[in-house]
Amino acid sequence: MNICFVIHTDFIESSYGGIETYLKNLSLELVKNGHEVHIICCTGKKITDYVYKGIHIHRVCSGVVFFHPLLLKIFPPSRIIDKYFYHTTVNLTIGWRIYRKFKKLHKRKPFDVVECDDTAGLGVFFPLCSRVRFITRMHTSWTMVALLNKEQVTLDKKIVYFLERLQIKKSDALNADSFSLKKRSSNFFNIDPSRIDVTYYGIDISKYESISKKRITKQDYILYFGRLEERKGMRLLARALPKVFSKHPNLKMVFVGNHHVETKHSRLIKHFDAKRHIRGKNKPFAKNIMFIKHLPHKNLNPIIKNAKLVVLPSTWEAFGFTCLESMALGKPVLATSGSGFEEQILEDEKYGFLVKPNNAKALANKILICLKRKDLDIVGKRAKNRAKFFSNEKITKEMIDYYKKVSMKT
Repeated sequence: MNICFVIHTDFIESSYGGIETYLKNLSLELVKNGHEVHIICCTGKKITDYVYKGIHIHRVCSGVVFFHPLLLKIFPPSRIIDKYFYHTTVNLTIGWRIYRKFKKLHKRKPFDVVECDDTAGLGVFFPLCSRVRFITRMHTSWTMVALLNKEQVTLDKKIVYFLERLQIKKSDALNADSFSLKKRSSNFFNIDPSRIDVTYYGIDISKYESISKKRITKQDYILYFGRLEERKGMRLLARALPKVFSKHPNLKMVFVGNHHVETKHSRLIKHFDAKRHIRGKNKPFAKNIMFIKHLPHKNLNPIIKNAKLVVLPSTWEAFGFTCLESMALGKPVLATSGSGFEEQILEDEKYGFLVKPNNAKALANKILICLKRKDLDIVGKRAKNRAKFFSNEKITKEMIDYYKKVSMKT
């Protein structure tokens, strides 16, 4: 098959977020199975076409001339659009560039299917091409993330929501990464849930076998890794930690990750400052908290491997590679119920631990219960076996069957 993927970010060989990791894992396995894979992505760097391990990467420019600093100074209407319709303008512009790039590639050698993520209506133009089956892969849409982060609702966001909904409505097929996301997306976009198929993310288990035992601290520590955002439960964890530290004064809490992804437009949005908030709520325990910036997997995996417990207190999560990666490394995970985490852990105290979201007291108590347990290593071993259910080989076979089914639709 000849398959085209579209993502709203750059394709980074070292991966970063869930979408990029999913796409890299799937694409490499598809190439290994003899399929041709093209990825069209956005970049602020050099616009190039190149091949990475058999994957054809096509970059389009993410910049918009309309928002050039010089034009903003001399052309007042551009300042108004920059302030009130920035995301709408940028996403429509990039979406059109991506579609034009796709048309050129499709003319050269027709694609069987094209899959685009559900972010910001980037694939809204693809239904114009009726000669190829168009799939929207649902991760967590941009407007859904904004809502979970409690960002202000603006006209700009309402228009982007309309574009996301239009893309989803016009898609030939919809595929979500968890049943939890299927349910939430069907309600959020007011669409028939029977239209949405579910295929989990896959993980390359072999990459988690031989990991260095080098420690970042001699003290025992619990770990959170991922983006330091509102929706990731940073406020809850900040309020839960004092009780944990008072019972375990020598325990460290390690955070690995960055703040909200910064963009040129971030100055117009008041983002939650997780570091400041966590430090403010834990002033008497300043020495117990450690922040580390985002790390590539080769540096991150030893930190996960040596943690006593991984804590993922998201208010809601579609799937969460963080949970799956921790399980693959044989680490017990404490995550919130009622979301994609629960589909990975399945059962409290068997493959990991579950706690109700949005409850700091319950979170603190559950952390303390976990730390008291003497069978954490056993839970970690069971988690590692559970992670094999999401092996890249298994998930890729499911996706190939799915793509074939969609491509044969009339």
